[in-house]
Amino acid sequence: MELELTGKNVLITGGSKGIGLAVAKGFAAEGCNLHLTSRTAEDLQAAKGIIEQAHDVKVQIHPMDLAQPGAAENLRQ
Repeated sequence: MELELTGKNVLITGGSKGIGLAVAKGFAAEGCNLHLTSRTAEDLQAAKGIIEQAHDVKVQIHPMDLAQPGAAENLRQ
């Protein structure tokens, strides 16, 4: 299904595994550039590799715990 999302930027929290990774793959298939957050840098790096091998999109990773004070503000900047 064509959702006309090509080139849009998408932020996905918990994007390194499970449902978050599945959502990231779906948006990547639609041509979206991704910003993935997760607490584990290694898992994010692996997810980035998987997505970039399968799709011609940009993936930026942001290892952080969004439950920590100030983390969301740091991500916004």
